Amino acid sequence: GQIGRVVDHLKAKGLLDKTIVIVLGDHGEEFMERGRWGHSAEFNRFQTGTPGVIRVPGQAPRVVTGISSHLDIPATLMPLLGVKNPPADYSHGYDLLAPGYHRDYAVAADWNRIAYLGNDFKVSFPVNALGAIRNEVTDGDDRPLADSGGVIRAIRTAMLEIMANLTRFTKAPA
Repeated sequence: GQIGRVVDHLKAKGLLDKTIVIVLGDHGEEFMERGRWGHSAEFNRFQTGTPGVIRVPGQAPRVVTGISSHLDIPATLMPLLGVKNPPADYSHGYDLLAPGYHRDYAVAADWNRIAYLGNDFKVSFPVNALGAIRNEVTDGDDRPLADSGGVIRAIRTAMLEIMANLTRFTKAPA
């Protein structure tokens, strides 16, 4: 397909061994696994799980397991391009290629909600006045958790960090 044509072109021009290639899906797609068709309706694994491949010339292949995020792409790419300052200066992500890469959770959002997506549970919060009274705390398969208050207390620090980061890069440069 199209990706093969791009790779073939890079090879033919002698550029493949000088080019970082990144291929990502922008979102998952649900095919009635949870009663929905399409995407942007829920924060379930069918709609938030995406494949990704990063090919870096001279680096051995590896597999990243566990939670990752599209927010990790700038933090991964910039050091490869020679940027020396820490990823926190320009990204909410982490370097996927760094030794010991680990992420406890990812953040996802739609027009009305922001979600904490952990390994064992997810919590979505409204970001508009209309939904201010409805938080959803579920397991990975969208089943409500009995101890939603305990889950929210457990992720309090992470949620405060997420909220603080929502506007971190919106200030005009000095």
